[in-house]
Amino acid sequence: MVVEAYVNTLGQGYWRCIKDVPYVIHTTNVKSEAFVNGAFHWAIDFPGCPIVSFDISDEVFRAVPCAQLGVLEMTDSLLVLGGCLAAVKTSFPLQIEIWVMKVYGFQESWTKNLIVNLYELGRNVVGVKVLSYLKDDELLLVVNNHSLLSYNPQTTRLRKLNIVGLPSWFEAIAYVGSLVSPSA
Repeated sequence: MVVEAYVNTLGQGYWRCIKDVPYVIHTTNVKSEAFVNGAFHWAIDFPGCPIVSFDISDEVFRAVPCAQLGVLEMTDSLLVLGGCLAAVKTSFPLQIEIWVMKVYGFQESWTKNLIVNLYELGRNVVGVKVLSYLKDDELLLVVNNHSLLSYNPQTTRLRKLNIVGLPSWFEAIAYVGSLVSPSA
C-alpha cells in the first residue's frame, strides 16, 4: 500500500505530494492531534509507534519516542500542556493519566504528570477530554460532550464552568492565538 500526503504552502497556489509516507493517518484511526516543536502530532493505532509527527520545516514524518515499557501504547489523545507534548491515557472506569514529554524528542523525559480519578467527576462519565491547563495548574475538561469543567488536582475540586450560550452538546478544541504572522 502506497501512502501519500499532500502539503499546500500559502502563496504557492497548489498542493505538493509527499510520497512513501511510512504511516497511515486517516480519520478512522487518528485519535487527536497537537502542534508542538514545529510539528503536528497524531496518536494513531500503529503497533510499536503510537505517536507520529510531521515536521513542517523539513516536511518529514517521524515516530515520536514514547515512554518506556509501552506505557503510551494505548494513548487516547495528545495535547500541548505548558508548551510540551502531552499524552492522555484513560483506563475507564478508573482514571486518566497525563504524561508529559519534558524535553522534546527524548524518550526518557516522558513523565507521569498527573492522575485524575474519574470517580471524582461523577457516576455517569462516559467520555473525558483534557483541553488544557488553566491558572493554578487546574485542568480544563470536557465531560460527555456537554459539560465544561475546571478540575484542581491538588484539592480534587471540580467546578462546572457556566458559559452563556454554550449548547447542550458540543466538541471543544483548545486554541492559543498568536500575534506572529504565519509568513514570519
